Order: sequence, then C-alpha cells, then structure tokens
Amino acid sequence: MLNNCSIMGRLTRDPEMKQTNGSEPLLMAKFGLAVERDYTNAQGEKITDFVEIVAWRKKAEFAEKYLKKGQLSGLEGKLRRSEWTKPETGEKRFSYYIEAKNVYFAEGKKSEPENTAAAEEVPKDDSPAPGGFDPFDDENDFDPFAEE
Repeated sequence: MLNNCSIMGRLTRDPEMKQTNGSEPLLMAKFGLAVERDYTNAQGEKITDFVEIVAWRKKAEFAEKYLKKGQLSGLEGKLRRSEWTKPETGEKRFSYYIEAKNVYFAEGKKSEPENTAAAEEVPKDDSPAPGGFDPFDDENDFDPFAEE
C-alpha cells in the first residue's frame, strides 16, 4: 500500500519537544501547519486546513532548532492515526497526523542584517571575484572550454 504525503504551509506554533519514556528515550517534536487549499469557497475565501505534524529523532532536533511560528515549511511524510479512549465517558476517539520523513525550508532568509556591525564588514572592493577576475568581462581572454 502507498502512504505518502507532501504538504507545504506555515507553522501555527513553535515546535514542542518531548521525550518518550522507556528504556531508550526518543526525541519527538510536535507542531502544526496551516495549509491553504488551491481553490476558494462560494464566497471567494481561501480555505485553510490545519494539520498536526510529528517529527522524530534528528528531524525533531532540526524542527526545534530552525523552525518558528509563521515560517513557511514543506515536508514529506506518512499519514498516521492515533486512537484513545476518553476516561470520563469511555468513548473511543481518534485523530490523524503526519509523521514527518523529510522537513524543508520553503522560503529564503530574511534580507535584513541583524546588526549594523555585520553590515559594515562587507568588503569595499566591488570586483565580483577575488583578484579582480570577472568571468563575464569580455576583456578577459580566458575561455574555460577552449582546447589547449
């Protein structure tokens, strides 16, 4: 059987790290993604699905370290079902989530420097390469594909 999911959306909260109990504890991160559908409803509004994500081990560490609420992220994983019984009523409950196999950044870095000192360290030389060599300058006779 085939069980693969690929989704992209914005984190609804920062990843929450947990550790399983047992003889060999495992790291787990839980977070949510808000995923917009490709179409709108009759009123012209976009519909958003909220999907719970679980990441294990190194993927959990990655998520906690690099992903933040509001950030655009993509992932691949498997659809899983969780079942439990409500203690008060004895009623069986279930929910679905995606177990992350691969997690990706889906947007670039912010272009603003974090401090002015870092921005001042940019070299003043405006040559595009060290030593003044410009591979797109027609005055250079260098041809990397020429036969010797």
